[in-house]
Amino acid sequence: MVAEISPIGTDGEGIAPSLNTGSEGNVEVALTTTADLAKRFAVSMKTIARWKKLPEKEHPLVGTRVIRNNHKTVVFTADAVERFQQANGERVRRAAGFSRTTLKEQAAIVRQANVLAETNGYTRADIIHRVSQTSGRTLETIRAILAKHTEIFPNDPIARIMNESKKHRLSRIMELPLDFIPNDSFAKIRPGKKREQGILGPMPQCDVPQKKAKVPGGLPPYLASVYEGDPLLTREQEVHLFRKMNYLKFKACRLRESLDPQHPQTAVMDQIEELFGAMTAIRNEIVQANLRLVVSIAKRYVNRANPDDLFEKCSDGNISLMRAAEKFDYARGNKFSTYASWAIMKNFARTIPTEQRHQSREQSGCADGLLGETIIDDRADPEASERAQMVRETKIELLLERLDEREQKIIRARFGLPPYKEPMTLKLVGAEMGVTKERVRQIEARALVKLRTAAREEGITLESVLGDLAVFSSD
Repeated sequence: MVAEISPIGTDGEGIAPSLNTGSEGNVEVALTTTADLAKRFAVSMKTIARWKKLPEKEHPLVGTRVIRNNHKTVVFTADAVERFQQANGERVRRAAGFSRTTLKEQAAIVRQANVLAETNGYTRADIIHRVSQTSGRTLETIRAILAKHTEIFPNDPIARIMNESKKHRLSRIMELPLDFIPNDSFAKIRPGKKREQGILGPMPQCDVPQKKAKVPGGLPPYLASVYEGDPLLTREQEVHLFRKMNYLKFKACRLRESLDPQHPQTAVMDQIEELFGAMTAIRNEIVQANLRLVVSIAKRYVNRANPDDLFEKCSDGNISLMRAAEKFDYARGNKFSTYASWAIMKNFARTIPTEQRHQSREQSGCADGLLGETIIDDRADPEASERAQMVRETKIELLLERLDEREQKIIRARFGLPPYKEPMTLKLVGAEMGVTKERVRQIEARALVKLRTAAREEGITLESVLGDLAVFSSD
């Protein structure tokens, strides 16, 4: 009697409502066990397990979890088997043609590997490829045979090569960038359970059709193509991808910490590299979905006198975008586009004045300016003036990030910064906020101290971005 049937995917995601069998109109489902399916396809049960773990684009074999007599087991419905066979006919035929290696064949493989290991210049990968070509066995088969042999005979020449390769591999793994944004929920997630399956499952689909992005005029073809790709991510999709990426890093970090430096387990290193590859693919997906953001921001800062400047700005912006993807904390509830925009503009605000300073030195032969800033006469160049104003506005916003919400509001009102159009007196600000004029003055003074400190850290002066109003009258 089948007590419960729950479809599972390649990693167990998508648990569905139970399906009971029996009388009273219940549905009878034809099920095939892993052992029976292995016999049917003339393959090993390990091969069936590998087919279940295929990526979605390769149409994995979807199993079904069944509870019988209080024991869970995985079986396959006839429809699932048929879909897999139709999509992977060649894979099934190729696997059925494989045969188990005999002891004699394994010995010949080891002898050839030892001979190659004693030849200078052959690496582990070279040896495995050569033996695979000679024996007609797959790389995975040769790798497994040699790995098992080196554990039993650690003094063989091939064991030395394999161990050296393992040390190099361990060194690479220890240097992998696996810094993740911590989340308290990660440590509570149990591997293989429903909660993890939801995190590692496919990205949620957008129910509402999105409009195709309009390509701005004047873009070269290699940048215009950015707007022709997939639509922008929804908030739910964005959260899913960032949570999945950081959870994969978290798992990889835990595994890396468990490695014994003297005897690292190959299976654990395989898992770490697999997790890192999956994490990198997700990060690239996030970056790809936000490339048009880089282009739109870079266009504002481009120097039209330099035909290659847009490409250079986009390249710099892409680097800032990738760094932002690594540091973004999805749990705070902010949109990534907002966080990434400030990261990109902050980079431009720092690099553009340096570029202008170099240009000024080339033109005048000397370095002008005060406190690391260059005085550039841009009156004859409206575009340069516009870029300078945008840099100034970006610097202002970066400085305001150092203030709390109330301090920001007072500074914006007093300086006439957005959303205010004109500077306001202490009395008017106090009336708007429901506090006294003197209280506004106190908060303002404290905020100015913070701003001056932040400005010094950025290598600028407060007056250079706020103008003469940086020194207030008592009004």
